[in-house]
Amino acid sequence: MINTQRTRPPASFGSHGFTLVELLMTIAISALIITALFSFYWAQQKTAAVQQDVAALQQDLRGIMHILTQDIRMAGFNPKDADRPGQLAPPRFLNGVTFQHINGNVQQIVTTGVTSIAFTSDLNANGTIDQDAPAVGVPLEQIAYQFNNNNRPRLQRYSPVGNGWQDVANNIDGIEFCYVISGQPGCTTIPTQDNLTNNQISAVWVSLLLRAPFPDQNYTDRTGYRPASCVQNPGAPCVYPTTGAFQHFNNGAAYNDNFHRQMLTFAAECRNIRQSVAEIPAP
Repeated sequence: MINTQRTRPPASFGSHGFTLVELLMTIAISALIITALFSFYWAQQKTAAVQQDVAALQQDLRGIMHILTQDIRMAGFNPKDADRPGQLAPPRFLNGVTFQHINGNVQQIVTTGVTSIAFTSDLNANGTIDQDAPAVGVPLEQIAYQFNNNNRPRLQRYSPVGNGWQDVANNIDGIEFCYVISGQPGCTTIPTQDNLTNNQISAVWVSLLLRAPFPDQNYTDRTGYRPASCVQNPGAPCVYPTTGAFQHFNNGAAYNDNFHRQMLTFAAECRNIRQSVAEIPAP
């Protein structure tokens, strides 16, 4: 007799598939894992961006320090014609004099003080302070730096071409030049005319405070910044520079904002400033 009854095939493991609940649980767990991975990725990206900003600040400070140190060390370089009178010669620190391109009409009154510095150097040793525009093999011998807060705070270097000044660094929250006078302790931000004329400046302390270009909402700057004049003159009241309404170093108070800042203070020795022209060897 032929058995025509249909039999059910034996059940095997997993043959029944996934239920809707299992699928939803799998999707939810996967979403949580992906969300966690993306959160970690974005956090790392933000941290990397902040570190890049800080590294850029440090690199900018090192670059500015190199430029300023190199120039200040050559202030007063005068291998020839040491006692020749004139507005720009003999080479030395200057205050209230006019720099001008000899073939142009751009005139700039330069000063030596708390947020600016000016001097001349006979870098090519020809016995004169050249006023021509720098060219190949012809160095710029009228050297000046100033803080400028028009439109944005920045450090500028004198140039005999263009509008007379070129930007060196932006996003500056503080700058100070403090001058070491031979035979006197500490440093002063207001050298006298005698200090300049008699070549009594032996070194210059430079304090620079740079701010990152973009804020970090996860950071608050609670640091108080003190320039060299506050450190080199113990016991004396700390007087912070001001440029119009701009308060350098925030008068020593914390900024309490979301910007990262880096400060650098360094001393540049005036190797070519000598108090007596008799000490300068004859060519």
